[in-house]
Amino acid sequence: MDRFENACNEYRQLSRRKFLGGAAAMSAMATLPVWAPRLAFAQDSSIKDTVVLIYLMGGCDGLTTLVPHGDPLYYALRPTTAVPQPGSGSSYRATDINGYWGLPPALSILKPIFDGQHLGIIPAVGRANYTRSHFEAQAWMQLDSKNVEDGGWIARHLLSSSPIKPDAAVRAFTHSALTPLCLAGAPQLISSGKPESLGLGGNLQGGDEVLDSITRIYSRVKDETRHLVQNARRTIDTFSGIDFEAPAVGANPYEDTELGNALKHIASMIKADIGLEIAHVSRAGWDTHAGQGTNGGLLHVMLTELGNALHTFYHDLTNSGKTNWTVVVISEFGRQVAENGSFGTDHGTGGTVFTMGPNVIGGIHGTWPGLEHENLYEGVDVMPTTDDRDILGDLLQCRLQNGNTQLVFPSKSIPSQPQGFFKAA
Repeated sequence: MDRFENACNEYRQLSRRKFLGGAAAMSAMATLPVWAPRLAFAQDSSIKDTVVLIYLMGGCDGLTTLVPHGDPLYYALRPTTAVPQPGSGSSYRATDINGYWGLPPALSILKPIFDGQHLGIIPAVGRANYTRSHFEAQAWMQLDSKNVEDGGWIARHLLSSSPIKPDAAVRAFTHSALTPLCLAGAPQLISSGKPESLGLGGNLQGGDEVLDSITRIYSRVKDETRHLVQNARRTIDTFSGIDFEAPAVGANPYEDTELGNALKHIASMIKADIGLEIAHVSRAGWDTHAGQGTNGGLLHVMLTELGNALHTFYHDLTNSGKTNWTVVVISEFGRQVAENGSFGTDHGTGGTVFTMGPNVIGGIHGTWPGLEHENLYEGVDVMPTTDDRDILGDLLQCRLQNGNTQLVFPSKSIPSQPQGFFKAA
């Protein structure tokens, strides 16, 4: 099933150009922007979480991931693409969670986590510089700056905060061979779709001896290359000690899917306690203009992959006794409220964000604007009522112990008090 077949031209071209990986050349940058203020570093890093950010690229339909089954307008505007009501008898019916909202069957596996207050869901998420362009929305979401030279927001967080472990070889990891914009300029970043294979290239004979020799040679060098070689050696040694194929603890096995393998690898790093602070995963293909496949088609398949991967990841880490971790699932925008003539949905504005883990505040958050025509943005989109930077700013302060919100998100003033999305450490 081709995830890009029914996407718009902009999204297909964006995927071909590998825009999200275009910042790979910046990955060695380890300096703050020239406008950076004096920084206040956290004094106690032991209470930080490892944050796993899952980007659903292409504009995921927020009215499918969180179903307003209690609103008849949802069914009037989506006669063929709506998730059926909980009592409908359909095998694709929603699972009710509070009388108005429900989860699609592909995500119903997460309901026990929601009931246990370890799953937060925020509808109508967007920002004031509304755009339906993938290129612009993804750039703003990941950079939060007009200049790519300023690096990504995650990079600015890492550069303005102390590490969980002072001697950690790896602070950030992206499950990709390319560096996404949000991590452009991040220190101690590893980009790899196969972290279990990290090492010297070229299939060298006696690779350990060669690596030892290179390390000894560069230990005498006085310039920056000595530090780079030493850190590369520390990184290889760190990753060689991780069992990336370890089965999930007390949970269903990770599925052999793109997202399932990514979360399995990330869980292995967290369980190995290497000091990882940020893990990033991108999952493309959410631009569902035609043949959306809410009920049994493409979108259902992709959401099933997401739900199963999150479920296994949650139980794997919980059963492993890990408590300092948080997942955020986000997309650059949502879809329009009404379905189109091709049984799909076009670019919208307000989307849905999921948070998961022992340190989130569970439940439905934010203000729901409703689906009445007068309450829609430009008469067609879910009106954003929660800014994604407020969610991430709350994450920054409550779980990552970084109060430098103006540096990390220069385009918005983030409230200094907790916003109720995450537990304050």
